Amino acid sequence: MDNPLSLQKAMDRFAGHLRHERGLSGETVRAYAGDLAQFHRFASTQIGDGNQVFVEHISPAMIRAYLARLHKRLQKTSQSRKLSALRALFRYLREQGLTRTDPTEAIPNPKTRVKLPSFLGIDEIFFFLKSLEKGCHEPSASWRRWRNWAMFEFLYSTGLRVGEL
Repeated sequence: MDNPLSLQKAMDRFAGHLRHERGLSGETVRAYAGDLAQFHRFASTQIGDGNQVFVEHISPAMIRAYLARLHKRLQKTSQSRKLSALRALFRYLREQGLTRTDPTEAIPNPKTRVKLPSFLGIDEIFFFLKSLEKGCHEPSASWRRWRNWAMFEFLYSTGLRVGEL
């Protein structure tokens, strides 16, 4: 760690690690490399004067500024992915003894909205169960119709998960 490590060289080493040691697919390595290259361009503008960006130049404040810029044009899931790429890079650099600090440690993931599952209302459930039961009483009803009706009735009545049934 006596000689400063350029961010570009660190990114190249990391890509090699992902490809050869971890055995990740080419697409995954390209995705990591693309996210890190985007950060490298941002960091270059922050350092200014065409100076080379070194790993030691990267600070939590710089990463926060990068995320703030991303906030304006990307969804939170994409922001999280880009931060995850930076975290993986710095984790690798620390494991290899190439840096002592990890500027991503103090940065929380952007809050993402949790999608609630869609569900049927009570009236819709009763209509569904009644239509299944009605199909069971037809003369040509097979045992599968009875089974399906019993399964759905059981699921609704007990609150059991489908995977548990």
